[in-house]
Amino acid sequence: MKILYVVDSFPVVTETFIVNQIAGMVAGGHEVTVLARHRNAQAGAHPLIARYQLLQRTLYLTDLPRSRWRRLLLFSYLLPRVWYRNPLRAPRLLLKLLQLRRAVAGNSLTLLGSLWLVAKMADHARTDVIHCQFGNVGPWAVYLRKSGFYQGAVVVSFRGHDATQRGILQRDFYRQLFAAGELFLPVSMALADKLRDLGCPQDKLQVLHSGIDCALYAYQQAKRPPTQGRATLLSVARFVEMKGLEYALAAVAQLVAAGYDVTYQLVGDGNLRPQLEKCIADLDLQRRVQLLGWKTPEEVIALLRECDLYICSSVTAGNGETEGIPNAVKEAMAVGVPVVATRHGGIPELVDHGESGFLVEERSAEQLARQVGVLLSDGELWQSIRGQARRKIEDEFDIEKLNVRLAALYAASVQRASAGGQAS
Repeated sequence: MKILYVVDSFPVVTETFIVNQIAGMVAGGHEVTVLARHRNAQAGAHPLIARYQLLQRTLYLTDLPRSRWRRLLLFSYLLPRVWYRNPLRAPRLLLKLLQLRRAVAGNSLTLLGSLWLVAKMADHARTDVIHCQFGNVGPWAVYLRKSGFYQGAVVVSFRGHDATQRGILQRDFYRQLFAAGELFLPVSMALADKLRDLGCPQDKLQVLHSGIDCALYAYQQAKRPPTQGRATLLSVARFVEMKGLEYALAAVAQLVAAGYDVTYQLVGDGNLRPQLEKCIADLDLQRRVQLLGWKTPEEVIALLRECDLYICSSVTAGNGETEGIPNAVKEAMAVGVPVVATRHGGIPELVDHGESGFLVEERSAEQLARQVGVLLSDGELWQSIRGQARRKIEDEFDIEKLNVRLAALYAASVQRASAGGQAS
């Protein structure tokens, strides 16, 4: 199949799930192109990017000249090309693209950007599937197909904020997308419920988890439980409200006060870093907490192998934003690191309480600290959780199995598009 992936930025260090999916389709023999609004300076963030030459397969909307004269020359070149290809529909397409709001990152396209996009899409007119990563990118696909510049099934993945965040989300926002698209893939059952509430037809919904490479995140067989209350705790997260990191820090402070000799490593960064640094100082945790910045997948694996327990403290943000299912939690479970996480978003679909990990309520530092303390005090339970967590990942979140299923869903969506005449 010929597949076009539409994303906002590429590659993004926190979106390894998208890289895994795209690389899996390339490995499966499909012809893949990526269309990205922004070029991201994280090309070395994932080994699969180089292995499958994903940057060479990517078209960037930001690859437009900055010089006024060069932009004028490009405009003069593109406009006749677009009109020649489809003189009747080209004006309407450009107008709709200019009017499109919040399609990608809350910004509409310039006229030159619209021309460039249409010209590039002309090379992909026979695309079988256009897969939009995140729902708010979906309107691109609908407008392009409706205007006759390509044919193919519209598939959209929903991963969290695109189905939960207030301010960018209203019931009417996705109405045309739900009517025209062939397939919608929420990454959790919790998100599927949200999409049904927003008006997505049930027969177009399929829950498809984001997977991880179980070979890359190999299980650590010989790992021993922590002793005498000494342990290294780890979280990998963006420093944003939804990650609830202040509650994890408060839990660490409670563990220290209770006599546990713990170190807490935080991989990530974000706009809340100053607030978290102040929180660390206020709790007198400077010698206990390490802010490590962003790390490559290989570096994260090394940290997972050295740590004793993983904390996921996600909360529902003030704007309604919630997680799908955090990939970092899957990676910890695959390696064999026991997880304590909040009952948030799709996390309960991953962590079976008392079996493959433990769940606590959102915004409860007390429950986080208590459950971490239980695991650090019971080596037999700690070992049991590790093995069951790995089996959960192998059974339900193995990227190879999920990519086989995705290819089958693509084929079914293509048939649906053909049978329905690609509804607009």
